Amino acid sequence: MAIGGFSINNGESILNMFFGDVKYFPFKDKLVIDDSRAIVDYLASSSLHQINEKEQETLFHHLEKILDSKKVLEVGKQSGLFLATNALL
Repeated sequence: MAIGGFSINNGESILNMFFGDVKYFPFKDKLVIDDSRAIVDYLASSSLHQINEKEQETLFHHLEKILDSKKVLEVGKQSGLFLATNALL
């Protein structure tokens, strides 16, 4: 049986195939950004993001405008824990 990737979105249904009781406990989590240059440099260094210098500067100035008014930018992220018990044999 091929299952594929496991994530917060499909984890419960996958675990239910193998366990009688599955509970999900979400964690409230967020990334707080207060440094425009650090986030742009991070994105530029990642192989997942192909952004040229002009795009980097555009993003930097956009983030600076947001941070000038809000002081921090909060980015929510979804994470949590699955507790699976009563293995199905």
